[in-house]
Amino acid sequence: MKIQKLFFLGALASLVACSGGREVEVKGEVKAPTGSAEQAVLIEFYDVPGEGAEEKKVDTLSLEKAGAFSKKVSLEGDRVRVFALMDTDKDGKCSAGEAWATRDVSIQEDDTVAAAAVLELKATACPR
Repeated sequence: MKIQKLFFLGALASLVACSGGREVEVKGEVKAPTGSAEQAVLIEFYDVPGEGAEEKKVDTLSLEKAGAFSKKVSLEGDRVRVFALMDTDKDGKCSAGEAWATRDVSIQEDDTVAAAAVLELKATACPR
């Protein structure tokens, strides 16, 4: 019975290891435009698999106001795209006049981010 359990656990570990996904802690800071530092910020995390592959939203985070953030996300690619939005109309998407920023961060061999994502929110035309 012990051998069967060990075999099962080993097979399960192999499946998990082969899935390609890994937990990466993404850290950064959101800087708000002057006069809006107390407004809520929505952050979205996108897995960027590589050349020619389509990015995929993997997680979100809500901040009560601009500032530091940290979130563990499951990623397969070698980069993570962090998108921050001061969603003043609370519709979950970028609308005219809302401040936003985006930053791509590389994932290192040891499954850590190469640098913190610093996002300076600006009210410019929405990216999507």
